[in-house]
Order: sequence, then structure tokens, then C-alpha cells
Amino acid sequence: MNRGVIFMIENNELYSYEKEWLEKMLSTEFPHKEDIVKQINLAKISREYTDYYLRLKFIIQKENDKFPNNTGVPIEMRVYRDNETPIQFLLHIVRGNVSELEVFRADSSKISCEIAFKNAKIEIIIYYVGGLSDGK
Repeated sequence: MNRGVIFMIENNELYSYEKEWLEKMLSTEFPHKEDIVKQINLAKISREYTDYYLRLKFIIQKENDKFPNNTGVPIEMRVYRDNETPIQFLLHIVRGNVSELEVFRADSSKISCEIAFKNAKIEIIIYYVGGLSDGK
């Protein structure tokens, strides 16, 4: 892993607020971060936005760019704001490919894509083989 290198989300199919979500989620160091960013940057994007959840789907074109974390949720972000239900962001990996980003409120109440990070407490949890790394 390249320490000190910032990997930016540069996929032009993503809206600016979606890039902000992903960059915040990926702002801590963890194994295979570079691979995840590369896949996101090369993916085609589809969206499913409802009143209760927001879902970005990443369609990976190159199957040979898979990485070892086969299936699961390797990274989760929680956003806490005073007097509001926390918002959860789950990045899913399926068969070695980034597959989707799910965004929803912890109590399944209504959500909007206008998610403010300013003055919020952000918790980033990295899950990986061998344990749990808490990346605050």
C-alpha cells in the first residue's frame, strides 16, 4: 500500500455529492483501498434513489481487476448529527468487485441525497480478513 498517497474518486458518471461520500468513506488507510478506488473510477454507474434509501450500483467492465476481499461489506461509514437519526453508508463487494454503495438512515426513515458532513461526527469502520480496524 502506498502510504501518504491520496486516491481521488474521478469517475465522471458520479455526481459531486456522491464523490464526496466516497472520498469521505475512503479517507482512511486500509488494505486494498487503491484497488477499490480504481474499480470505482472505471465503473459504469446506475442509481436507485428512493425516499428510504439511496443505492449506487457499480458495473465493473474488467473482470481481471478483482481483488482478494471476495464478498461482503469491507467498509462502513456512519454519520451522526445532533437530533437526527444516524446515516449509514455500506460499500459492498461481490466476487472481488465493488458492486454497490447503500445509503440509509439507521431507523429506515426518509432520506435525501443532501447529506451534510459539516459539524457531524463521522465514524469509519474498516472490516477485513484478520479482524476489525476502526478508522476514525
